[in-house]
Amino acid sequence: MKSIDDLRVAMNAIAQGGMNFTVHLGVDDGNVIKYCQADLDVNTTRSIATEFITPLKHWFENQDLAVVPLSGVDQRDEVLYFYDLAERPVGFDAIDATLQDNQPLFSFGDHALADVKSIVIKAAIVGHVFLFFKHVYPVSLVRRSSILMMKVGDRLSYLDSDVLKLTSGFDLLVYEGQYYINGFKKFEKSFKFDAIEQRIRADATAAIVALGICDDSKSHLANGAAPARDYIRVARSDVLQLPVATIMAHAASLEQKTGLKIVNGKIQLTSKKLVKVFMKMLNDDYLRSSLTNYDYDTLAKNKLP
Repeated sequence: MKSIDDLRVAMNAIAQGGMNFTVHLGVDDGNVIKYCQADLDVNTTRSIATEFITPLKHWFENQDLAVVPLSGVDQRDEVLYFYDLAERPVGFDAIDATLQDNQPLFSFGDHALADVKSIVIKAAIVGHVFLFFKHVYPVSLVRRSSILMMKVGDRLSYLDSDVLKLTSGFDLLVYEGQYYINGFKKFEKSFKFDAIEQRIRADATAAIVALGICDDSKSHLANGAAPARDYIRVARSDVLQLPVATIMAHAASLEQKTGLKIVNGKIQLTSKKLVKVFMKMLNDDYLRSSLTNYDYDTLAKNKLP
């Protein structure tokens, strides 16, 4: 995993100019996405590269931006999540393929702009190669079902074509073979991440149940009552490695303030709300300040060295 400073340095190097810049359009090829390189002339390539890369350089200058492992996904906004899970989404292989030379060109004889589902932009200089993945949403395509006009000199000219809008920014960044997610919810949808989430949820639930600390007779925990990110995080939570007596003592201390209920030595998961509270406890999100003795429900935390 690269630090945000590592990524920032690499982005600054790319932004200096002289990069190799290509655009790859992803189309559905039998339930998988296949990328074809857009055929752009030199001036168009130069203009798109400047319009795309310059705002990204400024975005990376945000000093609040951080890199966090996806296994530690939380509620923070200004973050890139490094993909550190064992199972890779299917779409990663197609993105990786755009690194190869001699990519097939996008042909309007085979596809229309309306067929484009995603875009991968490759920006490279010696020593640094970035891939930027962007999902194409319906709003990104302006169809010629409406009347489209464009400026040509001092006149307006009718445009008899669909228009694909490309904005700066990205949903996924690939650098040195590592994947960095910008927006977890968008990532879930773009890469059909639900299948992997289901397996993670099943494994995490099994590990929790094996501790014998909860009563999930209504199957709220097993059925995913908490957000997917909570199951991803709890799968590697240090709390699960603690003695059961330690976990239960902490749960008892939280009963009054969080609504957790312990009956016959087990935490009762009788509602979806209680499952969410339970998962927050297992993810160590309830903290007490040693300075003020105030109790906090944290949305995100950084472990100090």
